[in-house]
Amino acid sequence: SANSKICTPSNPIIDFSANQTTITCSTGPIYFTPTITTCDTNGISWEWTFTGANPSASTSRYPSGIVYSNSGNFSVQLSATNECGTTDSVKPILVRPEPIVNKPSDVQVCHNNTVNAITLTGTPTGVTYTWTNSLPGIGLAASGTGNIPSFTAVNTGQTPITATISIIPSASGCIGKTTTYTITVYPLPAAPLVQNVTYCQNDIAGGLIATALPGNILFWYTTPTGGTP
Repeated sequence: SANSKICTPSNPIIDFSANQTTITCSTGPIYFTPTITTCDTNGISWEWTFTGANPSASTSRYPSGIVYSNSGNFSVQLSATNECGTTDSVKPILVRPEPIVNKPSDVQVCHNNTVNAITLTGTPTGVTYTWTNSLPGIGLAASGTGNIPSFTAVNTGQTPITATISIIPSASGCIGKTTTYTITVYPLPAAPLVQNVTYCQNDIAGGLIATALPGNILFWYTTPTGGTP
């Protein structure tokens, strides 16, 4: 008929793409999609080779879940075969390293004391950081970028409070895993209740008795302020 097309068998004419094209991060899987312009797509077999990846090969037309555990320059090859022969397509892929932030030590501090600034460290060179604070009431902002600034700890309550600081590293468009540490702020103990005691000359003074609240320690002083316990 006038609308009929004549299909002449030939080697497959192929190309392929990925959800993350020539630059990817070693933090997540890659999915590949082939394109073919041959008029007859029946009976084509597919063979993929992923150098440096896991899995390293696939016979699926649409391979998925390809993971690169190491950074570097690699190649991806697709070979498509039909009755006329095999066509290869090879493309480079650059895998950038996963950004990592080193976990800061947990912090314990009392109300109204200074918490020192924390200089964040990690890899690769040039890594940047964003962070969030689950409890801004301790005196630290709810979020920020870069290093954790110094601040004055706040806890006007009666029990310890703990904030979780979550840090996300990023570099060259890649986002790393979140790292957390905690800041615990202890309240100042309430002043003990005391009563003045009066003695006459030559009276025998009785013992002074006091009981600390749970989690607190009592110290005795011979002066109203300052002094040595």
